[in-house]
This record gives sequence, C-alpha cells and structure tokens, in this order.
Amino acid sequence: LYLYQNLDEVERARLHQVTGEALETLNEDQGGEPPIDQASPVNLAWHFEQAGMKEKAIGYLRQAGERSYLLAANDEAISHYDRALKLLNGMPESNEQIRQELLILISLTSALNAARGYAEPELPRLFARAGDLAVKSAEADLVSQIFFQKGSYHCARAEYQETLETGTQLMGLFLDESIPWISDIANFLLGAGRLNMGELVLAGEHFGKIKIGDDSDQVSHSQSLSDRFRLVYPVFLSWVYWLLGYPNKALWLSRRLLTRVRESGNLNIIAFTLGLSTCLIHAFRREFEELQENAQELMVLSTEKKFTLYQAWGKVFLGWAQVEHGEVEAGLDNLRQGLAEYQATGQKMSLSF
Repeated sequence: LYLYQNLDEVERARLHQVTGEALETLNEDQGGEPPIDQASPVNLAWHFEQAGMKEKAIGYLRQAGERSYLLAANDEAISHYDRALKLLNGMPESNEQIRQELLILISLTSALNAARGYAEPELPRLFARAGDLAVKSAEADLVSQIFFQKGSYHCARAEYQETLETGTQLMGLFLDESIPWISDIANFLLGAGRLNMGELVLAGEHFGKIKIGDDSDQVSHSQSLSDRFRLVYPVFLSWVYWLLGYPNKALWLSRRLLTRVRESGNLNIIAFTLGLSTCLIHAFRREFEELQENAQELMVLSTEKKFTLYQAWGKVFLGWAQVEHGEVEAGLDNLRQGLAEYQATGQKMSLSF
C-alpha cells in the first residue's frame, strides 16, 4: 500500500492495466470463469477504470450487472449499471457509445422492474434518455425493447390508452421482418391493454398473433429481454382463458408456464410467474390450498430477494387464502398490508380486481 501510494498517476494507471490484463488471461485459461475472486467482472472493471480504459471497464460492469441480475441480486445489478452509465457519459458520442448506452438502459430497467416494480418513478427519466438516443440509433432491435419496457410501465400504472398507443407505435415504426419478435411484443402490449380494459376477445386476438412459441427450443435462459418475453408472455393469456370461460385451459397453461420458468432458474421470472399467473389462477378457481402454498413460496422468495412488488402480491394472495381458511384477522392484515405495499410501488393495474 505504501509503494502504491507513492506511485505517480501514470505509474498507477499502468499498474492497473497490467493487473487487469493478467487477470483477463487467467479468466481465458479457465474458460471465462474467474479462478479467483480478484478476477471477477467487478474487480476487472475497477482495474480498467483506474487505468483509464473506460470501454473495457464498461464491458465488465455490464457483465457484472448481468450476473447479479441472474442471481436476483438486483440492487447490486442496478449499482453496476449506474456506474457504467456514469463512465459512458464521459465518453465522446459515437454509434457504439449510443448502442452501449441503450443496452445498459434496457438492462437497468429490467433490474429496476424486478427490484421495485414496473411503475418505478425512476423509469420515465430513463425512457426520456432512451428516446433521445433512439432518434440517433439505427438499432431497431434495441429501440423496440425500450418501447416494450415503456409500454409495460404504462400498463402497470393502468394507463391503458398509452399502452395501446405504444404498442401501435411499435407495430408501425419497427415492423421489421428480419426481427420478427418486434411484432410479437407490439401484439403483447396491445393484448395487455385490451385485456385490462375488459376487451377480452380483442386481447385474445392480439395474443394469438404472437408467433414465437413458448415451448421454443431456441429460448436461452439469459439476460436477453426477448428470451424472457418468450418465457412469460403466456401469463396474461392465462387470464384471458379464465375470463372467457375456460378455467381448465387457464390452469393447464399456468402450470405449464411455471414448470418452464422453474427450469430457467431465473428467480425474477419465477416470482413474476408465481404472482401474476399461478396464484391468480388458483384464486380465480377458488383452489385455496394451492393458493396458500404458492403464496407462501412467493413470500419467502420475494422477502429473501427483496422483490418489493411480488412480496406485495404474495401478501394479498396469502391473506385471501387465510381468510378462506378461517384465519380472518391474520388474513385481513396481510390483505391490507399487501395492498398498501402494492400501491406504494406506483402500481395501479388490477386494483379493481
């Protein structure tokens, strides 16, 4: 430490560069897996940041954020992405800089959704910045993901007309045959908006136009928003089935969906599915034993991983099951707390329910 403190700025930068490159070599020898803690993406990012090599630092911060997100350490992921954005802001604007910032904004939004819900007040600022970048970007794939996240934000806040407008805009601007999933997410937003406005047949028609199969072998359980969409888009379709009078079909789809997301190992997606499909369909079907079991699982997972929104859902469903089992006071307490916590996230979708 004494020797390090007595190095001048250039010598320190060179030392960090040499150290970072040596740790990279260790990673390559181990097939990309850090052989020691010092070779983790976070530490590599720090060394290259200290060396003034911002592009490399940003790449490793993105990698660290992705790893944290997949481990459901969403607060850590948010911190890594925020740090990467700060480094990007000090770099000259270029096509690659714009592309990197869009990628980080998409990932940061996903981590915020998982940690704090889809109506997080921070999101409009990110969408505004992404909108500025979208004007300068030719990356239709990335821009479409921002549109999808923005539409989901409006849906969470029960701003269904804005959800429909975003879906329509997405369909019109980015109907690119080389990126077929863009029309799929546009139809998802249009279907979700119609569903929550009570227009069930129209909702079903939009969901029916989604071409990517939820059983596709091409789905990789990664950070990719398009891959996550392939897994979870049947959530709202299960609502449509039940509301149109097909309770068995709704239950079949919900169970199949939960099996698939458990296989993914992505705890964020598992919590999303437990709350918005599994518990909901059991509640609709008045299957209160199953409801209580799944609600308790959701509560444990959400408490451990600090999923604010899903923890609120879990309390609501647990309270419902408790009331039906005669635990009226405890159930009412959970219902009240869960509803208050749900609204505190900014969520307004499904308040009528």
